[in-house]
Amino acid sequence: MYWKVKFVGEKNIEKAKTLKDKDKIEILKGAIENTYDKENKILWVNVTIFDFM
Repeated sequence: MYWKVKFVGEKNIEKAKTLKDKDKIEILKGAIENTYDKENKILWVNVTIFDFM
């Protein structure tokens, strides 16, 4: 399974730049969408983050 994350809003983008590998965040507002590629048998999780801590 693979995750793709998109941060929305200038404030969130600046905060996201300070994150390091394996940092944990709490998503306060966001959207999650699953996409499954049947041909390659891969599940993609797309996360759009509007606010986080």
